[in-house]
Amino acid sequence: MTDDAIGAQIDALLLELNQCWTEGSPGEVGRFLHDDVVFNGPTPDIRVEGKAACVESYVSFTTHSMVTAFRQEPARVDVVGDTAVAIYDWYLEYVWMGLTSIDSGRDLFVLQRQADGRWLVTWRMNPLPLPSLS
Repeated sequence: MTDDAIGAQIDALLLELNQCWTEGSPGEVGRFLHDDVVFNGPTPDIRVEGKAACVESYVSFTTHSMVTAFRQEPARVDVVGDTAVAIYDWYLEYVWMGLTSIDSGRDLFVLQRQADGRWLVTWRMNPLPLPSLS
């Protein structure tokens, strides 16, 4: 169940997080991340642990590529107590090693409300497979 105001707050937080790395300030994503955050990739062997390493994953991507377009759909947010789960679809165009790539997917974030009321990302799964259209 979600309070619409909290859902909108978390959606805006995730949009701001993504704007940091897609618009040239990837090091700033750390302000949205819990110290013990974990990022999981599409396979079990892709796992990044801790705020510094997760920030570095954004920095590394943007150091080696140039984002030319990014679109994030509104997140669906569910909240229980001080835990929120947000999921949204995204579309990304970027140039890497001179080649233009187009990707799309779905991200799932788990956030925790801190004592000061801020929400921080504690866990991320990227990308989740998109549903089949057939």
